[in-house]
Amino acid sequence: MPCHDNPDALWIRSGNSIGYSSDRGATVSYLKDVSANAIGTGAPKNPGGVAPLYMMGEANGQGGGIYMSEDHGKHWYKLTTDKDGFGNITPSITGDASVYGKFYFATNGRGIVTGQVQ
Repeated sequence: MPCHDNPDALWIRSGNSIGYSSDRGATVSYLKDVSANAIGTGAPKNPGGVAPLYMMGEANGQGGGIYMSEDHGKHWYKLTTDKDGFGNITPSITGDASVYGKFYFATNGRGIVTGQVQ
């Protein structure tokens, strides 16, 4: 999937791995310590800044949930808790292309849920 902040950059999900390319896919570097079911990008915090990456999966040994990274996957922030109780989440997520921190994900039978990072 293309990045909002760089036309030459791509995020790639292969199996449960996440790869990043800054040269239109000629080379790909895979992130460590993450297991992704779905990924999506959103609007950067500041014009010209890094577009956040949203992930449904596991990172930092914190278990399954929805995560966000603002530094190309070096650090992940968990946006959900076990108490959120979304149950069987369909692996589909995307960030809003116009609003920083806004993301959408599909649930299995409960519609589409939106979240907003503060």
